Amino acid sequence: MSTLSQYGSGIKSIQTGFVGTNIISIGSGEAAIYVDITVSAVSNISKCLVVFNGSANNTGSVISSYYSFPSNSTFSWIIPTIRVLNSTTIRIMSSTSATAGFVGRWTLVEYN
Repeated sequence: MSTLSQYGSGIKSIQTGFVGTNIISIGSGEAAIYVDITVSAVSNISKCLVVFNGSANNTGSVISSYYSFPSNSTFSWIIPTIRVLNSTTIRIMSSTSATAGFVGRWTLVEYN
């Protein structure tokens, strides 16, 4: 098992989590549909990298859609984006207003 100390002092912290929600907020533009996730505070957001390995979709069943591809012909995946919004919030978003929710794993890395 690897630890942060094996990689020197370049990484200050790593946070990970899972999101699976149909509870979304309505915005505009790049964040037409979004969900905000509270994280432990980071010192400097310009020294952070955040990655989302997951999907958004236009069905009402995000969790079940993640585990089995439905035969519903109206189903489609929508590729979401993610960003660090502030020192305690990351935002998963979609510019497509047809998005019904998000599901997947996120990772936030803060560098020294």
